[in-house]
Amino acid sequence: MVEGSARARRRLFRALKVDAPRTYTPPAGLCESCRNVKVVETRKGSRFYLCTLSDVDPRFPKYPRIPVLRCLGYVPADQEIDREMVP
Repeated sequence: MVEGSARARRRLFRALKVDAPRTYTPPAGLCESCRNVKVVETRKGSRFYLCTLSDVDPRFPKYPRIPVLRCLGYVPADQEIDREMVP
């Protein structure tokens, strides 16, 4: 292999690379509509779902595997909070 050919391939790849907008985002399951989630987006456009329950309960992973289909801590974001249960 010729020295510099890898560099030339990388340069060509970067020149041909087109930043197209993402047209499909896989569903995150329950996390998308959960009150206990914080969506973290990176500069490159990746999206992670941080479970805020992981701060107080080790049973919940900080960044759960997506899609989440069942979760003991799931609370719909539009559900009213029961003030009697909150300390």
